[in-house]
Amino acid sequence: MSGTMCGDFRSPVKKTDKLRQSLNACFEMSNTVTREDSQRLEYILRQLEMMHNQITNVLQSSEPISTGIDCSSQEINTQCATTEKSEVSKVTAASTSTEGLDVKKPIKLTSEEKREIVHQYGKVLGDATNLDYGSSIASQCIALINRWFQARIFTQYDNAPPFTYNVSFFPSAIYAFVLAFGYHYQHDTMRQFMSNFDSWEKSLSTSAKSNKWFTPYEIHQISVNLDLKYVTVTAPVIYDLLIGHPDGICNLFKVSQYSKINLRRHEILDRIGELIGEGPELDGYVPCYEDSSIIKSLRLE
Repeated sequence: MSGTMCGDFRSPVKKTDKLRQSLNACFEMSNTVTREDSQRLEYILRQLEMMHNQITNVLQSSEPISTGIDCSSQEINTQCATTEKSEVSKVTAASTSTEGLDVKKPIKLTSEEKREIVHQYGKVLGDATNLDYGSSIASQCIALINRWFQARIFTQYDNAPPFTYNVSFFPSAIYAFVLAFGYHYQHDTMRQFMSNFDSWEKSLSTSAKSNKWFTPYEIHQISVNLDLKYVTVTAPVIYDLLIGHPDGICNLFKVSQYSKINLRRHEILDRIGELIGEGPELDGYVPCYEDSSIIKSLRLE
């Protein structure tokens, strides 16, 4: 980031002071915290963490952050073919901790690190399709995400040159698939949604011109600019189910030392919260690990 910042930060400073005063007043009024209060405080904490990261980046960066982590499907397929079926060590994944590492610095990965990230994403997503989530809809959702990953990342098409992509886009694509899946399931438009995905998947092998897209158009739009219509109760519940299985995609929380490459536990709720601007509450949402009846009420069995 270079040049002079032109924003007027006086208003955020005043609002920050008001937030601190408001919190202090609440703490002075009561020594007990209800479950609802706890959820609200957790939401505030997550927002503050996001602001902390953003401000730190502004203060510490003198140049734009460059990811520098493009990969090609040909490179991954050539060098990972012999290890596609190997087990991803959970010990290794658990030891890839962000503690003591500067996760805010520009992302610089070696070719070996890129290949390992792609391999772990592919392995975890593939394994996740064989798990029991207590919900056929969650199973269908993760199967679609894995189908996308296999078709776009692991498959090299004869009609097109090696596809170049950025591994830091993986999490956003997964969030977008869950949000889209939740929306279409809740609105009974799954047939059209799946038809569009089938067409996109077929286009990859049609021509070099049609092979250039990282995700279907709708998924791309959600990734870059989430529309209010995709705010549903269904999507975060599906995501809760997927990350709640100990052998599932929760194993993508610590794939890399760079947080941007990892899945985040509360990301879908955070994105919805930012969009609706109404704090942590999403009307009708209850974490399924607190009340499993929501799975039945949303017809997610």
